Amino acid sequence: VVDKLIRETLKHLTPDIPIISEEGNIKEDFFLGDLYWLIDPIDGTSSYLRGNQGYTINMAIICKGYPVFGIIGHPPSNTIWFAKDNKVIKRKNKQILICKKKRIDKEQIRVILSNNADNETVSLIKKIPGVRISKCSSSLKFCMIVEGKADLYPRLEGISKWDIAAGDALLRAYGGTILNDLGEEYNYQSLSSKTGKFFALSSKSIWQSTIRKLY
Repeated sequence: VVDKLIRETLKHLTPDIPIISEEGNIKEDFFLGDLYWLIDPIDGTSSYLRGNQGYTINMAIICKGYPVFGIIGHPPSNTIWFAKDNKVIKRKNKQILICKKKRIDKEQIRVILSNNADNETVSLIKKIPGVRISKCSSSLKFCMIVEGKADLYPRLEGISKWDIAAGDALLRAYGGTILNDLGEEYNYQSLSSKTGKFFALSSKSIWQSTIRKLY
């Protein structure tokens, strides 16, 4: 139902932009397109099915391999985050807040992990001196970064591109980035629905000062 509602709305608003959805009939060469919507109607499905609050609705526009617009909605808290004019805006109920860049304490990197983080990721992160680790579900991890509550979200076990695209757009507007395991800016224009390994960073400087020394 959520997928159908989103598709119908986007087709009305942007009829010329194709839509790739987790719930759709996906062919991997779709990701080679120059312009498309990439959506995840319910990110954190297991949390949703258990009646928990760790799920989101994710939508992003990908242009030539990079996200140029993104929005994350969290229905349980009636909150949305979206990127506009190189700013991240949070709206909760009727309150609007601009997410401003926070200073990074490189002596105490705050890492946010998935609740089911893989062993390789956990082993790497534990090597960071003074690291602080917390966990949460779905793309809320990106929201924590742009709210200045975390510095790094690593994932060495790949997931689906629609899981990260909206969050990536928010990160870029915030001044952060997603890098692959070679330290290169992540690009969606590849023949796969999977991300491969990645590091979502509040600032690229974290790669230079911390991750590159370990990985």
